[in-house]
Amino acid sequence: MLSLVLLTALAQPVPSALYRSTTDATALLELELPLITTDRVDARWKRALGQPPKVKALLATRVPMEAPERVELLPFDVLRSCLRRTDHHLSVKLLVFLAGQPPRVKLIPLATMGLGLETTRGYEQLKAALVESFDWREERMRAVGAEQLWAPQKKALASDNPYLRHLAAEFLAQHEAAAAVDAVWGAPGSDERKKNEAMAEVLPDCRG
Repeated sequence: MLSLVLLTALAQPVPSALYRSTTDATALLELELPLITTDRVDARWKRALGQPPKVKALLATRVPMEAPERVELLPFDVLRSCLRRTDHHLSVKLLVFLAGQPPRVKLIPLATMGLGLETTRGYEQLKAALVESFDWREERMRAVGAEQLWAPQKKALASDNPYLRHLAAEFLAQHEAAAAVDAVWGAPGSDERKKNEAMAEVLPDCRG
């Protein structure tokens, strides 16, 4: 029995860090950090993290809860190229998860590369994708035909939002529905599949 469980675990694709942290999260928060624009970029960021952030909004949650009045945000580094994009901003918004019991702030993966930071390209798309994915549910036990399962995720696979495409593909793979990805994106290794996978890349970009 142990060997069967081990083989099943090994056969399951390893989830991406973004998907794993999203599914482990209890809630998604948008924080607002005040910035002192006269400081050098590193000093400005350090000072911003030295005071309690404002909770801007509770964007999504998997348990009944109210938006917390305040949260503790531990200092973390961000690439200078990403921090420079905050120039001339009096404040900057930041997406974070709440996870654990009691819930604590967890940074979104690649936060050091600017992911989840308002001034990094794709911020609004990331926010929209995370909010939508919080509503996704297990469907394998639904008494409907296979073609009726995973409708939200199948639709998301064709989205213009790379974060939503990424999370949908990961969700389906982790719920033993990889065939649904093949049907929309093409067979693994095909040119069509490679093109679709490229459109689901989620690396942040702070250039320019």
